[in-house]
Amino acid sequence: MLQAPIIGATQMTINGYILKIIVDNFSVNPVCYTKIIKLCFLFVIYLMAMELSWRVSQYGWIKSQPFIKANIAIKVYEHIQNQSYEFFQNVQTGLIVSKIKGIIEGYSNLWSTIHYKLINRILRILFAVISLVFVNVNIFIIVLIWLIIFFMIMIKMSFTLSKLSAEKNEWHHKIMGLIADNILNIYTLFNFGRRKFKLANIKNHLLNKQIAKDCQEIKYSFKMAIIGGILYLFIPIVLFIFIIYLHSRNIISNGDVIFVISLSFYIVDSVLHLLPEITNFVKDMGDFSASFTIMQSLPKLLDKVGSKDIKIHNGNIIFNNISYSYNKDKIILNNLNLSIKSGQKVGIVGKSTLISLLMKNF
Repeated sequence: MLQAPIIGATQMTINGYILKIIVDNFSVNPVCYTKIIKLCFLFVIYLMAMELSWRVSQYGWIKSQPFIKANIAIKVYEHIQNQSYEFFQNVQTGLIVSKIKGIIEGYSNLWSTIHYKLINRILRILFAVISLVFVNVNIFIIVLIWLIIFFMIMIKMSFTLSKLSAEKNEWHHKIMGLIADNILNIYTLFNFGRRKFKLANIKNHLLNKQIAKDCQEIKYSFKMAIIGGILYLFIPIVLFIFIIYLHSRNIISNGDVIFVISLSFYIVDSVLHLLPEITNFVKDMGDFSASFTIMQSLPKLLDKVGSKDIKIHNGNIIFNNISYSYNKDKIILNNLNLSIKSGQKVGIVGKSTLISLLMKNF
């Protein structure tokens, strides 16, 4: 599916080169109209090939991505459901759901951003820079050095931004988990009576912790944008002065001037638009990595290969001579005998220990 962004990345370079040849042809006598017509014909064929490649890419997307996303969701859910009982006691249900959602959405953002934005734009810049070699090596060197400096600074800052974004989104998942669990448990009389306390707790997390993380990320993004803007303003001035110098010495033709100016400013403009895309991509990856922390705990309840499904023939619950204590000094159950038939309703005080024993959580 990458053939589309690769072919599409050459469009601006080919457009500029065709324009250069047309201008150079009109600058001499006699004008070679046959060459211009051939170029226009080849350009139409190129546009058709590019359009076809994008349609093939979309078809491949339809045939693969929905199934990949579904399999990711299944694998993540399978991993979560095989955790121990203690895992679900210690981790908020809302946090688990929030991170599962973050993984699925993170994959979609990752692939779509790489396929439709980053690869295409980076390759457009790369092809445009390489094409400058065929006009003037010095212009190529100037632009290349500027790009290297620009990306070295931006990539270094992007790693820091990604770390800040991951920290912010980790707090976001925790707060969403807290909100979801509060809403889920509000039907109980105890939690319903503690609504004001729960609201105060949510406010404390949002105002004192989440806002601090958000501001930290926003400030660094602002700093990154200012540095990128300064680098952006530098290169057009240098290129414009150098192009005037080369043309005054008859080193480059009129067509070369148009070709270099159009490509150079296209490169600079593409880099400027690439900067926020990289920033957003890094933020998304920060969220993606924060969501993936839920997958770091190893599953503990895995079925053996070839294991059979449990078949329940009747729903009776039977305890025979069960004794249990949380410590040696305090015995909770002592030789308990209990039989509950299927469909029978029994009221029990202190049922949590019995249910944990029944589920083999101890």
